[in-house]
Amino acid sequence: MKKRSTIIFLFALLSTSIAFSQKKQVRDSLKQALTLKVEDSVKIATYLNLIKTYFPKEIDSAAYYGNEMLQYSETRNYTKGTIRSQILLAKVDRAQKKNDEGFKRDSLAYQMALTIKDTSLMRNGLIGMTKYYATIKNFIEAKKYGLQTLAISGDGSNTPVNKQIEIAITQSYIYKSLEEYEASIAVLLPLIDHLDNPKVLDIRKQEINTKLAETYELSKNYEKGLTYFKDALDYTDKTNILLKEVQLLINIGTMYDKLDSIPQAKNYNLKAYELIKDNKPYAPYKPFIASRLGYNCMKLKDYDCAYTNFNRILEYGKETQNNFVIANAYVSLGEVLMKQNKVATAQKMLNDSKKLYSKELYKTNPNERITVYEALITIDTLQNRYNKSTFENQMAHFKLKDSLDNKKAQQKIANLELQYRATQKDEKIKLLAANNEVQQLQIEKEKDNVLKLSFIGFLLLVLGGLFYYKFYTKQKALRIIDEQKKELEARNRENELLTQEMHHRVKNNLQIIMTLLSSSSKKNKLAHNEVNDILMESQNKIKTMALIHQDLYASKEKGAGEILASSYFANLITNIKESYTIIDEFKVAIHHKFEDIKVPLSIGVPLGLIVNELLTNAIKYAFKKKDGNEIDIAFAKAENQDALLLKIKDNGIGFEKETTENGSFGIMMVRGLVDQLDGRLSIQHNDGVAYEIIIPNQ
Repeated sequence: MKKRSTIIFLFALLSTSIAFSQKKQVRDSLKQALTLKVEDSVKIATYLNLIKTYFPKEIDSAAYYGNEMLQYSETRNYTKGTIRSQILLAKVDRAQKKNDEGFKRDSLAYQMALTIKDTSLMRNGLIGMTKYYATIKNFIEAKKYGLQTLAISGDGSNTPVNKQIEIAITQSYIYKSLEEYEASIAVLLPLIDHLDNPKVLDIRKQEINTKLAETYELSKNYEKGLTYFKDALDYTDKTNILLKEVQLLINIGTMYDKLDSIPQAKNYNLKAYELIKDNKPYAPYKPFIASRLGYNCMKLKDYDCAYTNFNRILEYGKETQNNFVIANAYVSLGEVLMKQNKVATAQKMLNDSKKLYSKELYKTNPNERITVYEALITIDTLQNRYNKSTFENQMAHFKLKDSLDNKKAQQKIANLELQYRATQKDEKIKLLAANNEVQQLQIEKEKDNVLKLSFIGFLLLVLGGLFYYKFYTKQKALRIIDEQKKELEARNRENELLTQEMHHRVKNNLQIIMTLLSSSSKKNKLAHNEVNDILMESQNKIKTMALIHQDLYASKEKGAGEILASSYFANLITNIKESYTIIDEFKVAIHHKFEDIKVPLSIGVPLGLIVNELLTNAIKYAFKKKDGNEIDIAFAKAENQDALLLKIKDNGIGFEKETTENGSFGIMMVRGLVDQLDGRLSIQHNDGVAYEIIIPNQ
């Protein structure tokens, strides 16, 4: 009776405190309750409620009472209290960035909960370990513990609904970090059923929609992303968190921007800016939102609006004395002024920006240095200036970006290797467990048979021995095969990586050569038109070869050494179109029809050079009239299926038959490339020029 009255008194104190919603009164009531002699479970519940009033804003006080709770539990040998104390202190450690200490506490709590078979406490320990590995970016281990958490939660009938949501959101984050977007969405979608549940907090409902929207955005399904961001925004009146509302408005603006609905994007970015315009604590967000608004206005060609917003960035940069922000604002304002033909003012701003950016090159953060190099190159482009400094900045940018790309690729390969090893380890454990179970059943069966009849037992023992010998021999052979298979797979992975790296390096080297040619051509553009044409043609030929290696590097079929001709020729034609303004001047229409045929590198490069040469010649020399000009290109398998057929035809002025026979340098080069492929070239003169090339299908 005394215990019951004490508990009633305790909850009366809690109820009274909560009713008045005064934190100090709540704390005083809980501290008074700690002095009472009550059951261990009630004492621990009191500690937990007291710690919640301090966590996470007053973290030191939360840690103090957490340690008191742990000491009380250990003194009383109250195992559940000890486990809850360790789990709570692990949260405190994570909040204080003491991740390793928090992991040790969660691991200990899980082992203790496993001993007493308390599923709820086991689950809380696993959640903590999952969050630890996600925090340190080891998503392979995080995924393993996250799946254990889901498995232990079962159908969720014994798991509080808010805890179910927390587990699912954590697991979806892990899948998303591993770029397994379909798995991430599959975990999140069932949570939609909880949106009508009054027990689920509004902040959780908003989070469910936000996480779904973010994952759909990463998977490039922007329509779905937009829908769920808007659903999340509907909860802002209930959650009343200004920062969350601003972030959601920006996200919705981003979705509209990606869907090329610029007026809607501008509208939502403007709403976000209006929310924080006069709110000083949110001032750091103003330049970011103003930048988005500025570029929305630029796309809408509303340059006055763009200037106003970019000027807001400049004002913030001067107010905070941030040279980086000021320099960025000058570049944006310079771009607007260029559009408004205010060249002198624009040049001054761009020059001021360049001086400020040059001071930022000392920064050690490679991502910041890449941003600086990109800004300097943009400034030179806007000023139509190409000099030694521009070239040096381009080279530094290429090298730094290449270095970062290699590091990212190596990290991804390491994660995949780690995942592969983890999978192999789990499979091996399952195999050993299965073998042990089979052997145990066999032994039990043999014992039972021996007890029934010794003679039959003897025969079974002999048969069992033979079976074991065969089983052992087979297992040994399987192990040898497995080891050979692993060695072969390792070599294959190494060869694939080397091949991809080779194509990547070749593409980068060709890109550098094109940059050199581009710099030279722009430098000599006015004085040497003929030299400039030769340089442009050389760039196109090099770009033709670079596209091959780009396709091979990006190919999903690693090490295949083949490209898809339709994609390659389409990219090649696009690059040629961008190189010659004469196409727009003479209204040249280029029609193409390509079958999906894969060709090896030995065929792709010569064919690309042939298409580049014949298409360039047609564009430059075939047409004299200003309209009705057409070029047709087709690539397909020949009728006998053992050869490939390339056709290029124009309806231009044609050329003399003597030129065909004697051959210009371009025709001679094409004939040489066709001979290299053991092919056959025919040229017809009928309303223009038609080339037909047949090569063996190797």
